[in-house]
Amino acid sequence: MIVGDGQGIWKTRSVHRKPLGDRWDPKTIELVRFPPWRTSDDDPNMDGELPAVIQIPVQRKEVQEELVNPRRTYLSKEDFEKLGYSGKCPGCRSILKGTARQGHSEECRKRMEKELVGTDKVDRTRYRESKFFENVLERDDKRRKEQARDLLSGPLRDEGDAPMVEDAGADKVEDDTVEMKDELKRPR
Repeated sequence: MIVGDGQGIWKTRSVHRKPLGDRWDPKTIELVRFPPWRTSDDDPNMDGELPAVIQIPVQRKEVQEELVNPRRTYLSKEDFEKLGYSGKCPGCRSILKGTARQGHSEECRKRMEKELVGTDKVDRTRYRESKFFENVLERDDKRRKEQARDLLSGPLRDEGDAPMVEDAGADKVEDDTVEMKDELKRPR
């Protein structure tokens, strides 16, 4: 096995692996300055020229945050023992029979959530749901603003003129709302 670092390159028979977090550190990659056929700058048996290192700029892609629907309130066996089972619910039947888990019916779930109102379990679920909806609304508002900005920065009247906001396809209606002209409406 050939091993290299900032001091040179050598052959070895055994290697101790680094911890997973330290294996691909960019600083250690920069320490390797020699190709395997050239062990050091003053190597008398060097073969060939030292290749030029080309630095490639790192291009970071903007990661779009994916919003995941929050989970519903977790209904435990203890909750059902305390508040009772539903007769026609497949989830309740599987708990009572001790068989593989089944999903609870919507009626059963609504009944249990109604009974559990005010508990920490339901309050945490409501908080997660409200945060999720805030994030969705915030993202949608941002997207709408970008679309409006793109619409307003559309074609210019003359080549040297700035875009005319009053000609951006909006007609004023009596109740102070803005109505879009047909040619500027975008399909959704």
